[in-house]
Formats: sequence, structure tokens, C-alpha cells
Amino acid sequence: MSIIACSVDGCETAQRCKGLCNKHYLRQRIHGDPAHRFKPEGKQVCSVAGCDGFCVGKGLCGTHYMRLKRTGTTDDPRPIVQACDIPGCRRKYYGLGYCQMHYLRQRSGLDLRLARDVIEGKRQCTRCLVLHPVEAFGVSERLSGGRNIYCSSCLSDIGHSRRAAKRANRYESVSRDTVLERDSWTCHLCAEPIPPEAAWPDPLSASMDHVIPLAKGGSHTYDNVKSAHLTCNIRKGARIPA
Repeated sequence: MSIIACSVDGCETAQRCKGLCNKHYLRQRIHGDPAHRFKPEGKQVCSVAGCDGFCVGKGLCGTHYMRLKRTGTTDDPRPIVQACDIPGCRRKYYGLGYCQMHYLRQRSGLDLRLARDVIEGKRQCTRCLVLHPVEAFGVSERLSGGRNIYCSSCLSDIGHSRRAAKRANRYESVSRDTVLERDSWTCHLCAEPIPPEAAWPDPLSASMDHVIPLAKGGSHTYDNVKSAHLTCNIRKGARIPA
């Protein structure tokens, strides 16, 4: 997949953190403004149109001065990179006017929206590609959109899969929504119904319980996962029910 560029207008450097490249991220941390520039006393701005660098010689900044010295022109020798046609997407062109991600979504008949776009109170999970309410995406200050790109169900599955792989246990992709529908929204530990409106960290909210815990060698597969209340799941811990 193509590298996502910095969110600062005109910067094509790859992102490092919070949607910014290394240079603009450090400016944000130090000065509170990713576009902050320190102007040396007496320096003038480069005479090349669109360049905000400061002059070092012949009315040019360091980049354009050396480019003129080496090639005889200040024109950028790099080819112009075409961007994706989807508004707000800064990935490189791949085909049919789209970047690779949106090209594959278009070929598969999927929604072309961006992962952070909210339409009618819903967002699309980047992993399962299903539309979920915004509340299903956890808050994350590290991301520019303020929320995770994975829904809570996929995020839970990713964490369990990593734990199973670390212990060399069997694992597969398990959807929490599928498990809840299969078990008719009933806790297998207390046999009481799980209210669909309850959200984490409500004690009665839905969770996936491994019948044989991962710590005991259990697998992260549908045949070893059942629905449970959050409080029942925590109370059971890593024990195997009799």
C-alpha cells in the first residue's frame, strides 16, 4: 500500500505521528504549530514562486541555489506524483484515478469513503469494512481522526490473535458480533441475557470468553469462544469451569 503523506499542505513526506512527518511533528511539539518557521534576522524569502525558504545566495534558498548550481535551473527534476481522486486522500495514484486502497475497494464494489469519514453517525471499519456507529470506535489521541480505525470487535480480535500467536496456540479471525448472534446474546457463565445497549465498561456489556483460556493453551477459534457478560468474564479469569 502507498505511503500516507504528511497532512501539512504541500508536504509529501511520509507521516511519522499524528498525521505529520518528522519535521512538522517536531515543530508541533516544540512550537505548538507544525507550520512554524524561524526567520533569521535580515534574511529574505526565496524568490522562487511558492517557496518559503530563506535566501542563502542569489536570492535563492539553499535547495534552489544548489539545484541551479548543479543543473542550471531551479525547476524540480522529480516527476509530479498524481494523487488519488478521493477528496482528502493523499495517497499516490494507482489506477482509474484512485490510490491502491480505493482502487481495490472500487473493483470489489465497496464503499470508497475514508476510514475517518463519518456519514450519518457511522464510520467504516478498515478491517471488516462494515459500517458501525462512531461509538464503536475507541478514542485514540495518536490518530488525526481522534478514534481508532478498527471497530471494537476487530480490535478485540486482533489482541486475542496476538496473544494466541505469542503462545503458539491455534487462532483464526473471530467476530464478536457473530459470536453474540450465535449464542443469542446469552452469557454462557450465568445463563442471563446480555443487553445489546450496554457498552464497555458496563459490567453487563458483551465480551468474548475463551472456554479454555489462552493462558492454559486454549485456541482463539469459534469452537473455544462464547459470549459472556464483562463482569462474568473478569470474575472467571484464567480458570477452566468445572
